[in-house]
Formats: sequence, structure tokens, C-alpha cells
Amino acid sequence: MTIFSRQGLDRLKPNAQRLLAGIAVVGMIGVTPQTLAQQHHEQSNPEALIRIKDEELKRSQVMEMVGYLTDVIGPRLTGSPNFKKAQEYALTRIRGWGLSNAHLEAWGPFGRGWSLEAFTANVVVPGFSSLIAYPKAWSPSTNGTIRGEVVLLDIKTLADLAKYKGKG
Repeated sequence: MTIFSRQGLDRLKPNAQRLLAGIAVVGMIGVTPQTLAQQHHEQSNPEALIRIKDEELKRSQVMEMVGYLTDVIGPRLTGSPNFKKAQEYALTRIRGWGLSNAHLEAWGPFGRGWSLEAFTANVVVPGFSSLIAYPKAWSPSTNGTIRGEVVLLDIKTLADLAKYKGKG
């Protein structure tokens, strides 16, 4: 395994160096240059590893990127529109850092995609109250409002849950 040489690392844009630092930290947590040299037949460059760690510790963009993926793009089930948005975001960032040949790889076949456009659940009788609930992923849409009776399930153990199996 060859770790970037000093000259190779210097040729990358600063953001690409930061990306490599993040990758290196995720992939090598707790790994020292000495253990890398023991694990691989080729000689690594400890100075380059020190520079990568320095980038990670002082200029990491990991939290910014995670924040964007979670707070702006949001949930991204396979095949969903947000999944595609997250892919495009990652490609844009990687290309902006000067890394060449960044592209998506085909995967699948997977099947149909799914996205949640709107959902609400409320108690309406005896008085209005909002419920915190979410539909199961890939569940079909409904033709308007669905109303039903409240069902109380007294479940404290898995055995309690088994009593309700097949009833419903």
C-alpha cells in the first residue's frame, strides 16, 4: 500500500487533502505509522500520515457535510429522490476538491424508489390531538383520509406481543 508522498499530497487542493484526512481517520483510527509498516510490505510515509492527521484535526469538514446530508437533504432511502440528491452533493464536493474521475457506479437492480411527500396522524375524538407517527417505508399511498377505531395493545414483553399475532 502506498500512502501519498509529500509531493503527491502537495499537488492536491487543500480540500482534497482534508477529504483524505477524513478518510484516513475513519479508516485508520488507532493505527500508527509503525503498525501500518508492519501490516504492509511496502514502506509508508509517516510524515504524510502526520500531515493527514493534522488536516483532520484542524480543518475537518466532516461535521459540515454530515449536517448538510442530514439536515438539508434529509432521509435518503435507496431509490428515493433524496438519495440522488445526496449522490450529487458528494460528487460535487469531491470534484470541487480536485479529485479526478469521480463518478457514480451502477448498483442493482433494486426496484422502485419511495419518498414521503406528506403524512399526518391525529386523534379527532373525543378531541383533537396530533400524533407523532411515520408510515413504513415503501408503503403504498392512500386515497385520502383513513379513519379507524383506536386499539389499545397492552404490550410489555415479547410474549404479550405474540398474543396479537395474526389478529388485525
